[in-house]
Amino acid sequence: MTLIRVSPFEGKESLRRQLSRVFAEGEDTQKENSATWKPVIGLLDDSENLILRIEIPGVDSKDINIDVTREAITISGKRQQQDGSANDLYSELIYGSFRRHISLPAYIIPEQAKADFTGGVLTLILPKVEEAKNRVVKVSLGKTSFSTRSLQDYLLRSELGGYRAANAPSQQTQ
Repeated sequence: MTLIRVSPFEGKESLRRQLSRVFAEGEDTQKENSATWKPVIGLLDDSENLILRIEIPGVDSKDINIDVTREAITISGKRQQQDGSANDLYSELIYGSFRRHISLPAYIIPEQAKADFTGGVLTLILPKVEEAKNRVVKVSLGKTSFSTRSLQDYLLRSELGGYRAANAPSQQTQ
C-alpha cells in the first residue's frame, strides 16, 4: 500500500492565479466598453415597411456607416470629441465609436432601403419583401355547401399536402 501525502492548500496558488486572471479580463472588458457607446433604437412595423429610428445626436453624417442585408441592419460610427472639451471640468458626454446590429423580424429589400438623418435621429425606411407584408382580405360569412366533415377533410388535405391524418377513416379500393 502506497501512502499519498495530501495538502489542503496545494491548489491554493493555482486557484488564486485563475481568479486573478478572470477579474483582470473583466477589467479589460470594462475598459473596452467605456470606449464605445450604444445609441438607443426604436423599430416600428407598418404593413409595408419596417421603420428603424436611432438616436445619435452629435454625430456627423459622414461618420455613420449603414450596412443593410435582407435580415439585419448594422449601424456603426463615431462621435468626435468637440474642440475645447479638453478644458471641461465635468462631463457625462460619451465620445467614441458605436456599433449596433439589429436582427429584423421580417425580410426586407435591401436595395430599396432609404435613410434620413435629421436632428440627431437616423430614420431608415426598410420595405418588406412581398411575402412578409400583412395583407388583409375580407371574408364574408354566408351559407356554404361544406358539411363539417367535408370541411375538416379539405383542411387536412390542404395542410398535409393531400395526405390524410392517421386517425381519419381510410378508403380501401378493391
